[in-house]
Amino acid sequence: MKKIILKKIFFYFCLFLSSKILCTDYPGSGTNKPLEIYMNRVILYGGDSVGQTTSGETPPDIDVLGLVWFAGGIDVQAGGGNYVMFSSPFPVGKSIALNDSDLDWLVLMEDFHLSSSVNLLRSGAIEAKYGSIILNGPFNLKGNRITFVGGASPWYPNFNGKGNILDFSDGGQLNVRVTLMEMNSVYLKNLTNNSINFSDIDLDAATLTFTNSIIKLGGNTCFNHDVVVNDGELFVTGTGHTICFNKKLEVKNGAKLKMDYGTTFSLGYRGYIKTSGTGIFHFNGCDIEIGENYGLGSEVNNGFYLKNGRAFFQNRVRIGDDSNHKHFTIGEHSDVRFLANSRVLLDGTTTFSLL
Repeated sequence: MKKIILKKIFFYFCLFLSSKILCTDYPGSGTNKPLEIYMNRVILYGGDSVGQTTSGETPPDIDVLGLVWFAGGIDVQAGGGNYVMFSSPFPVGKSIALNDSDLDWLVLMEDFHLSSSVNLLRSGAIEAKYGSIILNGPFNLKGNRITFVGGASPWYPNFNGKGNILDFSDGGQLNVRVTLMEMNSVYLKNLTNNSINFSDIDLDAATLTFTNSIIKLGGNTCFNHDVVVNDGELFVTGTGHTICFNKKLEVKNGAKLKMDYGTTFSLGYRGYIKTSGTGIFHFNGCDIEIGENYGLGSEVNNGFYLKNGRAFFQNRVRIGDDSNHKHFTIGEHSDVRFLANSRVLLDGTTTFSLL
């Protein structure tokens, strides 16, 4: 009997370690706080609450105090006419089934830790008032959709990928109903045109930001909202596919946008470039397409206009404009560097200028 009990204890201890999430990993937590572990999937209903709020907001009903590890996953069910609220940082393993009822979505008051190899089993809505969605391993959306809802600024969804994969391979989607989303250290795998959508808001006010992230294109992808590369590098790969920017593309604070071999960088019909703090564009063996532009003020100069930035060319780079007499211009306070084996081919009626 003792041997059986010891084996069970050892088994659960190994499972606990394999999650790679310990009590001390929680922000601001101490090892003296209780840790509640659920090995089976837990069903949550409207009105359920987990954790203690530190932001001054009081959940309707505290069901579990302290730190919680849902090792077997969670299933957010409709019912109760209230939100499911989490007021302490918590990890979830195996699977997540959400609910997109107008009242019964998941409300996050702290960080949401996704353990390694978590799958999204059912579409639904999340309101992340505070904290980040933290990936501790690959997260596959499995053809489902997460809708991000929210209230007033400064609330916005923020992915902290820690270098892990956010997988869109099976057609999964992020539907964003707020004006800002941040991607920090995320590998967005097989991104396509429908993978990330801002909806029910004014697209002129919408912004998607990247910090030290990778986009692997799984198809042609267009952003019809502002895109900002905040810090580090945004690396775009995916041979044979195009990434298109139809609004402002801003590279700032010494950050870099790097296009991989065989990809296409497209500046769309309303797209324009903005750099600050020596933003860098690195074109390696890719194509550049400059489309029609209907004029968006002083930032637009009839094509690709680089100001306060730097451009790198590596291997063969083709610049085309579909015979629209567009310009690729290295402007004020900017420079261009040609790396090994670099060749720039001008196609159509494109003009290459150094000011």
